[in-house]
Amino acid sequence: QKEMERSARERINALKNNDEEAYMKLVDEHKDERITHLLRQTDRFLETLTEAVLEHQRDHMKNNKTNNVNSDDTETETVADGEDGKKIDYLAIAHKVQEEVEQPNILLGGILKDYQIQGLKWMNERGPYLIIVPLSTMTNWVLEFEKWAPSIKICTYKGTPPTRKLLQKKYLKNPECQVFLTTYEYIIKDKA
Repeated sequence: QKEMERSARERINALKNNDEEAYMKLVDEHKDERITHLLRQTDRFLETLTEAVLEHQRDHMKNNKTNNVNSDDTETETVADGEDGKKIDYLAIAHKVQEEVEQPNILLGGILKDYQIQGLKWMNERGPYLIIVPLSTMTNWVLEFEKWAPSIKICTYKGTPPTRKLLQKKYLKNPECQVFLTTYEYIIKDKA
């Protein structure tokens, strides 16, 4: 608390003395201190949360062991206690069941980067997809799908009102359509 007050006084004095450079330096230091403080709070919260998850997992394992005393398939999995001094990763504890996401075999035109595969893993969506794009880019989207994932069935929703009515009947009940491509304007027009 005293450190914060001292820092605030130094900033005010620098401002009074028209020393903009010193003032900006003190402001930057204060921002760094604040971010560090928030990161420490986040770490403490994650530690508390991790302990709660571990406790829940321990209770669950105890209940399973008492219920399955005569069963051959009792769980032998143990929960990491972190008593060896190592920091426990909350995400690893909370998400024990993990599915490895690999390069999709429908993607032919290239290889996904690591961050793209992580995004696929995070989304965990297999379709069908509604993609809303500006009308001027709709043709480009179709070309990109043909280039990168030609096996994906794309349904483009555009045209005059009678044409769109026919497309609604054809595509909306079509389970083979994996990507439904349209524009915001068509959605708003056909909403009514």
